[in-house]
Order: sequence, then C-alpha cells, then structure tokens
Amino acid sequence: MKICLFGISLCLAELNCSVNNGGCSHKCSPAGCSCPSCWSLVKDNLTCLPSPGLAQVTCSASGISLQVDECVLGGRADPTFLDSSCTSEINDEGLVEISTDLSNCGTIMEFLDSDDLLKFSNRLVAPSAVRNGRIVSRPLIMNFECLYSTRYENITTNYSADMNSVAVTFDMATYDVPVAALGFGLDFFTDSTFGTKLTEENMQGGIFVGNTLHAAVNSHIFIEDLTFTIERCEIEDPSTGVSLRIIDDRCPLAELGVEIFKKHDQRSIPFSFQAFLFPGQENTGIYDVKCHLLGTGFRD
Repeated sequence: MKICLFGISLCLAELNCSVNNGGCSHKCSPAGCSCPSCWSLVKDNLTCLPSPGLAQVTCSASGISLQVDECVLGGRADPTFLDSSCTSEINDEGLVEISTDLSNCGTIMEFLDSDDLLKFSNRLVAPSAVRNGRIVSRPLIMNFECLYSTRYENITTNYSADMNSVAVTFDMATYDVPVAALGFGLDFFTDSTFGTKLTEENMQGGIFVGNTLHAAVNSHIFIEDLTFTIERCEIEDPSTGVSLRIIDDRCPLAELGVEIFKKHDQRSIPFSFQAFLFPGQENTGIYDVKCHLLGTGFRD
C-alpha cells in the first residue's frame, strides 16, 4: 500500500504474515503486529511483552522470582520454568508466583560485556488454554533474564552491601535490565583447618605481631559453573588511610608470609598472613581487611 501526498511519497509497508508471521511475536495483520489482552508492543513494534505492572522479575543473591498477573496467562494453567518440575502457585493477592535459585529449573548462565556481567536466563512456559474442549490459544513462552556483576569490591568482615544493589525488582517489559549482586563475606578462623570461626571473645586478648591469621572469603550461595578468585586484599589503617596489599593481582605478598590455599573456588578461598603493625604504631593497631573479588567461569 502506498499513499502519496503533495508529491511526497509516504509509504506504509504491509506485513507479509505468511513469512515468519511477519516478524510478530503474537498477532500479525497486514497493518502491523498486535498483542493479546494484558500484553503490549515494545520498541521494535514486533514483540509483545506483558503490559507494565502485570509481570515483575526479582533478581537477588539467592535466585530469581516472578510475579505475574493471571490475565497475562490468558486462561493458561499451571505455568512452569523450562524445567517443568519447577511449578508455580497463586499467592494471597491472586498473582502467579514462581522462583528458582541460580543453578536450577533450566536456568542458563553466560558471561557478557568482556566478562563484567553475568546473565542468567530462563522461560515461563504454559500449555495452550483450552475451553469447552477446544484449544483457544498458543502455548505461553515468556523469556526473562537477570544480570549480575562479576566484580565485588571491599568485602570485609562487616560487609553489608546496599540492598538496592543486591536485589532488584523490575517490570518484565523493562528495556534496560538493572544489575543485581551476588553475596560474599570475609571470615577469620582459629587455625589452619578453617573449621572454627574466630569470635569477638577469641579476639579479646588481641593478636600479637608475627602471629598467623587465618581468613577466607566465602560465597553465600553455590552456583554451578561459576567460580571466583581473589584479585587483591589489602589491610588499611582507617585512622591514617595507610594501606598495604597482602594479595595483589592474585599473588601473595611473600614478606608477610601470605599463603593463598586456593586460587579459584565455588564456595571459599582460604588464605593466611602474619599480623603486623604499620610504622608509627609501636604498641597496638586496629585495621580493616578488604578483599576484591572476580567471578569467573571454569575456562578462566
């Protein structure tokens, strides 16, 4: 179809719905793509996603969860993730809820943007709706994803990241997916077995210069195919700002007897070092220990 006005050619191309459904994710007509009730076209004018406010994704250190208004399902029952054993339920507000950790239910992990981001993706699927013995819709397929940073700064014994950076909730139709964070912690231990954590009571007598301290950076969750490494750790005197890197570029500082017992691990990276004082503090010092991590795949 071509309409020409005042010598200017204004062309409205008709869609050929017989070829790949005209590129439409749902309904196709020569005039363009359209969506079922409770769904809306996104920027490409081809793809339908649940209308704003009707389907939300939450990405957190513990996993991924969805809340979907029943009208989005269009009469389809019992939606699941790719792994059909991961089923949904209706909450007190009448919303469909379903969740998984980051390693299960068919969730797929991949690295993005030069390995600075991790993407975890899955699908909400449901069989066709049936009314009076007749199939009245296509099967439901809703793709979604969560993004996580691979780099974590300043992991300390009192590490407490801003909750907004740990868990994010966004509309499924959001164009720019926000970045969530995984969970890590730094713990000290009584000896080289790394079996018993050092408590404040253990610390009351202080740590003497030259004694060996045993510490470990721990992941709060296990993710299949994801390992992490300590890029660097530093000890800082908060009163002066003076600091010393005891692990730098994944290498231990030999002068302090630093040992790293695992270069990569999925759960815990233990290390040890000798206690010391910065110059000018001849008797006592209270220092911060900070570690910086990188999440990697086994290929690294």
